[in-house]
Amino acid sequence: HSVSLSQKEDTLLTIQGRHDPCVALRAVPVIEAVTALVILDFLGDIDHELR
Repeated sequence: HSVSLSQKEDTLLTIQGRHDPCVALRAVPVIEAVTALVILDFLGDIDHELR
């Protein structure tokens, strides 16, 4: 339930769409992608220093 401030009464809150309650499952691919970018950046720095 929620409160409607305009009508000043209890109302039923209805949310449309997809909602995933567990965001931890989405964290793994994000961490993998950031790790890959950091490694790629590091390898680019090493290659630049060797030239």
